[in-house]
Amino acid sequence: MEMPLHHHNNDGGFYQGCKRCKIERAAPDLINKAQALLDSLNPVRIEGCLDNLTTLSQSVRNLTDLINTLS
Repeated sequence: MEMPLHHHNNDGGFYQGCKRCKIERAAPDLINKAQALLDSLNPVRIEGCLDNLTTLSQSVRNLTDLINTLS
C-alpha cells in the first residue's frame, strides 16, 4: 500500500494533532533505539531466546520500512 503524500511536507511544520507528524518525528529515534537494542543482544548468552531475537530483528526491519515509506 503506497502512502499518500503528507500534507505538511512542503511547509516543514509539525502539527500536534497530526498522527503522521508524530510518527515522522518519533520514528528515526525509535529506529535508532531499536537497532541499538538489537545490536546489544547476544544470542549465545541468551539461551532459548533466539526466537525473540528474530522477532525483534523483524520488528526493526518493519519499523525501518515504515519510515522509508513516510519519507
